[in-house]
Amino acid sequence: MATKTVDHSAVFASTGRSGHAPIVLPFPGQRLVLPSPPPVCVETVEALEQLIDGACNGRHVGIAFAVTTNGREYTMDATGEFLSDPTYARGALATLDDKLGEHIYDISV
Repeated sequence: MATKTVDHSAVFASTGRSGHAPIVLPFPGQRLVLPSPPPVCVETVEALEQLIDGACNGRHVGIAFAVTTNGREYTMDATGEFLSDPTYARGALATLDDKLGEHIYDISV
């Protein structure tokens, strides 16, 4: 079986991928199909931009967060004032829990 080696620099440059290994296509003229990038949640990006802006300007001095992935896994952590004052952080997170509880009720009726 004849193989065709594609110049990886052109492929990676056109797709935004980086790497050093060439991509080998088994048949001449075969198209290279790369997986689509995962969808971007615009709300998440906008919220993070606002948080970064606030942190860079000194307005936000602590954060407690939970982050979920497309695979339904999550991670959580706290920084700054929320880390140094866990009682305050827990109060803020309890308020978030209440808000999310109201949202569950809103979408279930």
